[in-house]
Amino acid sequence: MQEYYLLCSYILEPGSIVCPGNWGRIVGLNKDNGYANYRREEIFDKVRKESFSDKPSRLECIFLCDSEYQARKFQGKAKRSFDLLYRVKIVDQQLSVFRTDYDKAVYGGGLSDEKVEEIARDYWSGQNIAHPEILTMSRVEIIKQV
Repeated sequence: MQEYYLLCSYILEPGSIVCPGNWGRIVGLNKDNGYANYRREEIFDKVRKESFSDKPSRLECIFLCDSEYQARKFQGKAKRSFDLLYRVKIVDQQLSVFRTDYDKAVYGGGLSDEKVEEIARDYWSGQNIAHPEILTMSRVEIIKQV
């Protein structure tokens, strides 16, 4: 069984199940407040649907890291010091798992839609991964807090 790492802001105990879709919920709740992430995610999902429809939706998935080191690195880059780190396992093994580079989805605003589409195509290609993140539509089970 492969283990992964999950960052989240709530206290969970071993055996807890985390459902996918929290990022999409957050983005959707903030779409009318000029939330920069909403437009980015809208474009990323458009590109996914058009050219990479076999990949899990960022709006409906869970984001994981494949090592504690990478999770801590992402935590620092994303300024998520409030998050707790958990070792987890995928519950629904038959659901797809996609590995890509989180750095390709983290950037400042002010880019044209065309540039964001270019970034999204690179992200969804799953090539040249320097900062790995795992997307899955599966629920995950908490093994332990790290």
